[in-house]
Amino acid sequence: SVFRLVSGAREGDGVRLVWQTHGGITNVVQAAASLDGSYSNMSPSIVIPGSADVMTNYLDAGVITNAAARFYRVQLVQ
Repeated sequence: SVFRLVSGAREGDGVRLVWQTHGGITNVVQAAASLDGSYSNMSPSIVIPGSADVMTNYLDAGVITNAAARFYRVQLVQ
């Protein structure tokens, strides 16, 4: 399987993360105020359908105007 962050870009007042992953798994987007900080879930569990490599995304809405700078990561939920 493959995992690759494709983009992280401003969309309106939010940030959309786009990544390539493999079907049949579950991901969750997490964020922290610093790179080595305490990460917390920003998204619900994102179930990736199928059994092939796919593109998926998550919009962190309102983050541009309502939050301090964030660092993101995508975690595999087991």
